[in-house]
Amino acid sequence: MMVELFAEKLNMMLCNDLKRAVHTRRPKNMADLKQISKEGWFKIPFEYCVESGDIDR
Repeated sequence: MMVELFAEKLNMMLCNDLKRAVHTRRPKNMADLKQISKEGWFKIPFEYCVESGDIDR
């Protein structure tokens, strides 16, 4: 149960980070949005995934 709560919290944090990045960069079209999303995905700290249990150490 605790893992599910942590994973839900992590998901919300990642969504909020993505929303902030999109708002800051203000994409003009879908291609810009896709690029921002890709860049943001690779900026996610590895520790987020390890702590959530998605990746084994």
